[in-house]
Amino acid sequence: MTHRAQIDLAQLTDRLLKSRERPKRQYLIERIGRIWGQEYASARCLMRHGTTPHLHASPTPESIAAVASFARDQRLYVRIAVIVALRQKAVPDSESTPALVQMLADDHPVIRVNAARALSVAARQSLSPDLLTAALTDTTWTVRWFIAGSLASTAQSARGWETLRAAVPASNSSLAEWLRHCSAYRDRLAADDELISEICARIQTLPEQDYTRREIVTELNQLLAGPRPR
Repeated sequence: MTHRAQIDLAQLTDRLLKSRERPKRQYLIERIGRIWGQEYASARCLMRHGTTPHLHASPTPESIAAVASFARDQRLYVRIAVIVALRQKAVPDSESTPALVQMLADDHPVIRVNAARALSVAARQSLSPDLLTAALTDTTWTVRWFIAGSLASTAQSARGWETLRAAVPASNSSLAEWLRHCSAYRDRLAADDELISEICARIQTLPEQDYTRREIVTELNQLLAGPRPR
């Protein structure tokens, strides 16, 4: 079974390399990503349910390089497929990072956000000065959140917090997510009475049974390690 998966992966990789500018390239990248990411079901489970086993093979340098070579494809959904494939846990950071870093500079915000999300914390912390500045000033705030949230344990900690502090979302629906990115800056947030007061005032504008209100309160209480807003 494993041998079959390895053969399929090699064949898909070869087909992908020959499919540049052809409609099937997205499909082939998605197939490769599934082979990288799915484990075999047990033989007993397969016999009981009569299902077909999912092929799984560890990523090879050749297959990773083939997928990564489409990081600048003209079609948005091909680039999305590249990110989805490269963010598989089985893909080593050392082999996925170059393409994902390249995609941080993509013209489309969906690609930049998902590239920032897919990068490991270590990769975010190791961005070059120019790339770090670009990410921390990105026009899409979630790109800034992902990068800034990873800098708390680095020499760029103050810069990371300043970026997050200046990127409080105007929409209450995104406030809980922003607070989650602040988790590494718990002490800085707790010491910022002005910011906490602002968040509490926004909580008070929401109905008590509102899901968004409960979510924000939960995140804030976890950060402050004690209930403040009600």
